[in-house]
Amino acid sequence: MNLQVSDKKGVKRWERVEVKLEDHIIEVEPAVLLSQGTKSNMDSHAKWFNDYLSKIGMEKLSHSKPLWEVHVIKYLANTTLVFKIHHSIGDGYTMVSALISGLKRADDPSLPLSLPSLKSSKTEPFANQSSSLRRYLSLSTSFFTSLSDFARSILRSTIVEDHKTPIRSGNDGIDFGPSSIFHITFPMDQIRDIKSKLGVTVNDVITGIIFYGIRLYMQDIEHSSGTKDATLLPMLNIRNAKGYETLKDIEKSKGKSSWGNKFTYMHAMGKHFHKTMRNSSLLISNLVGPVDQLAMGNHPIKDVYFTLSGVPQSVVITIISYMGMLKVTIRTEEGFIDEKKLASYFVSVLLYVVRLLSKKSKEHKRLHYKAQKMELTITQPDDWHLHLRDGDLLEAVIPHSARHFGRAIVMPNLKPPITSTAAAVAYRESILKVLPKDSNFTPLMTLYLTDVTSRDEIKLAKRSGVVYGVKLYPAGATTHSEDGVTDLFGKCFPALEEMVEQNIPLLVHGEVTDPNVDIFDREKVFIETILKPLTQRLPQLKIVMEHITTMDAVKFVESCKEGYVAATVTPQHLLLNRNSLFQGGLRPHNYCLPVLKREIHRQAIVSAVTSGSKRFFLGTDSAPHERRKKECSCGCAGIYNSPVALSLYAKVFEEAGALDKLEAFTSFNGPDFYGLPRNTSKIKLRKSQWRVPESLSFTFGEIVPMFAGETLEWEPSLI
Repeated sequence: MNLQVSDKKGVKRWERVEVKLEDHIIEVEPAVLLSQGTKSNMDSHAKWFNDYLSKIGMEKLSHSKPLWEVHVIKYLANTTLVFKIHHSIGDGYTMVSALISGLKRADDPSLPLSLPSLKSSKTEPFANQSSSLRRYLSLSTSFFTSLSDFARSILRSTIVEDHKTPIRSGNDGIDFGPSSIFHITFPMDQIRDIKSKLGVTVNDVITGIIFYGIRLYMQDIEHSSGTKDATLLPMLNIRNAKGYETLKDIEKSKGKSSWGNKFTYMHAMGKHFHKTMRNSSLLISNLVGPVDQLAMGNHPIKDVYFTLSGVPQSVVITIISYMGMLKVTIRTEEGFIDEKKLASYFVSVLLYVVRLLSKKSKEHKRLHYKAQKMELTITQPDDWHLHLRDGDLLEAVIPHSARHFGRAIVMPNLKPPITSTAAAVAYRESILKVLPKDSNFTPLMTLYLTDVTSRDEIKLAKRSGVVYGVKLYPAGATTHSEDGVTDLFGKCFPALEEMVEQNIPLLVHGEVTDPNVDIFDREKVFIETILKPLTQRLPQLKIVMEHITTMDAVKFVESCKEGYVAATVTPQHLLLNRNSLFQGGLRPHNYCLPVLKREIHRQAIVSAVTSGSKRFFLGTDSAPHERRKKECSCGCAGIYNSPVALSLYAKVFEEAGALDKLEAFTSFNGPDFYGLPRNTSKIKLRKSQWRVPESLSFTFGEIVPMFAGETLEWEPSLI
């Protein structure tokens, strides 16, 4: 490797030197984390990690050795590698080339990597123009525009600078000052959908979101900043490359491709780089990342992102795509910018565009179907997460599920819970006894996992032929979960290993119960501290993450090997956000666990289920409670949606313009994951308005269904 040195006259040149790995590899062990005062929870680790990145970003690389370092950070069962590399060594193209050269596909290492194309799909500007006059005028306009930009660049790097605004402090020394880092993730399918509908490029979509989001943030913080100058500098790579190459291919190209750094700025060149950046407000850089999930050894890489340090700006935004997601990293001057608020505006702009385009699409479809009577015929669905309760409540609610669903995974959280195969068989018999006459509904039973569930019990459950899953309730997570798990990786692990042998799925209520963790973060923390380590220790264990509520859960499920990890999705988490709990007052019948989340998470879940992915399927989590137990000083968690579930799922898919994908979500993905045959009977969904009852009356009291008193537009009926 080369090292930059200066001769006696001060002329710099590159000199080959021997690399000593011990000078470049920096290991950070868990003991170091504890000695620095961090706690063993995700929030404190995230803060420590952010501070650590800020710290190493402030430190300049030593010029006495090649200009790179690798920081190895271990936390619980996860390892993070931080590559700190001087930009003189290579640009984004060569960095991604180096990345893909040393790694393999996680799903099948024998297959070649799917290398992303770097060529824009946008139509060439003159492809459809035959007029030479038009070509001349367009070229002239481009020339004078470029000349104008160049002149502005010279002014920007000499005497003109942006105003001080909520995104530009103008402080000296921020190049290597403390910083904060925040991330947001967008589904690439959503970005590509916007791109297609608008007829632009992916870069156009992302840049537009960032431009508009920044302007909204500026106006929010300081209303007058809307009239002030704020210059954004996109960092562009000037390589004439159609796609990435491995390092071996670069070496074989004999000059056609090369290792190194070939980048420039839209408004700057040469020696004016640094001053142009200092006088402007924002830098943005993006990379097209790997398409496949990568693995280092046998360890899948869950996430990839990059950022820049040594930049004299208060905001630096970097973007990279990986595994169908777009990771936006926002590095800000510490204490000056509210990076979470800034990120929220980017998300708001994206959702606004999605809703606007969806509205136009729906208007178009309404016109298309105006003269038609809309009907859908689909394979009869199954409900892969259902609470039927017992006693009078069971007898009251079973007809609503049996009317439309062929089968259902029945939850075991009764009082007492269904912890044995014998109890599961008895519960199944009690369900069959109260089924409506001529009903073909089949209950699929589950066991309630405890700290004392044995290997023998798992074997017995498999032999019974009626138990199809084992439910993990962290102790205290939800209704009747007091007897749940307290030691998953200790006392429960033999049972989990036996479940792998018997091919019985683990059905997960994915929330931690630590009271120090915010209720809106409990799913995210559970993924990091429980699910990720579990999938690494038992990669062959089939897992259903039930009733997912966050984009973190969507991303986790999509990152796992298909066929081993899947998720059920409820109507409430597709249609409601946490505002629905407080509209016009407290809404107890919209209270469930996991609790409803922000709109950004709802949108991410809708995008996932309407994408056609096989990893997501219907699970209502319909949970009946008497009205008096909901409308009280300490109400029960649970939404009763069985009577309206299919109508609401159809509503979601219709609004997303994805009715063609409804059948797979409701009727195919679930049985395929469980290894069961698909139903042969059919169900009809007719576009016909009907009103949901205000309440359902029984001898023991009332139950209030989801969307009580509202009018729905899809009416299901069994054929």
